Amino acid sequence: MNEHSFRKNDVDAMLETHKDVRPIVSDILSVLSDRQEYCYQQKETALHLANEVLFERLVTKTGD
Repeated sequence: MNEHSFRKNDVDAMLETHKDVRPIVSDILSVLSDRQEYCYQQKETALHLANEVLFERLVTKTGD
């Protein structure tokens, strides 16, 4: 049994399917990986919050 059997999607398959955004994903992960002063939970929370802010800005166009 896979240790992470709760995952609905294979991340490698998703990256292969969405080649156009792989550089963005790579940049985001690089920034998170380089920040050794933060724990996993802080990084996860920051990523979640950034996703919420991005979604709001895309929907409400406050970033324009």
